[in-house]
Amino acid sequence: MYLKRGKTSSLISSSLRTNGGPVNRNDSSDPQRTVAIAQAGRSSIELVRANQGMPMPLEDQRPDPLRADPAEMIEECSALLPGFNEVGLIPAVATDVASGVVLMLAWMNAEALNKTIETGQAWYWSRSRQRLWHKGATSGQIQQVEELRIDCDQDTVWLKVSVAGDGGCCHTGRPSCFYRRILTGSEGPTLQRLSHARPLSR
Repeated sequence: MYLKRGKTSSLISSSLRTNGGPVNRNDSSDPQRTVAIAQAGRSSIELVRANQGMPMPLEDQRPDPLRADPAEMIEECSALLPGFNEVGLIPAVATDVASGVVLMLAWMNAEALNKTIETGQAWYWSRSRQRLWHKGATSGQIQQVEELRIDCDQDTVWLKVSVAGDGGCCHTGRPSCFYRRILTGSEGPTLQRLSHARPLSR
């Protein structure tokens, strides 16, 4: 799924949260998830028909969640239904939009994802500090989101970003957190630091 930067994200909280908790998309018996999937199906049908100038048949106005395939709805619908885990987080992978290099893996909660969509800059949830984290706010290494995607199961977010400042990303001062290669040998796996992955600053 491709999300255009700046698109309103109010549906994240309204469609995914009932009674203050995130929808559990891993449990097909979860009534919150069933409602969210049904709403997603309806919004998808409405969007397609509106774009084509077609009227809404009565039978399409209320998709039957019992007849819908939950997995297919999540995979093919146009509604954003992030699959947050049991602690309300979703993994987010950031890559450099120009080179395609993987920069980092972080986590987002619903608020961080909302802020990322609304501002066009990467926001994450810091598990160590237990608070929102505007990437680069203090270091100047702001991640400007050029494209935002979500995978087929809607349980992983992919950010294609351009990095401001010195272009760094990792807390070690390197441009990527993935600066070591895993080598396998007779004595077991070892790590090899990439020759070009030197810290930009410390």
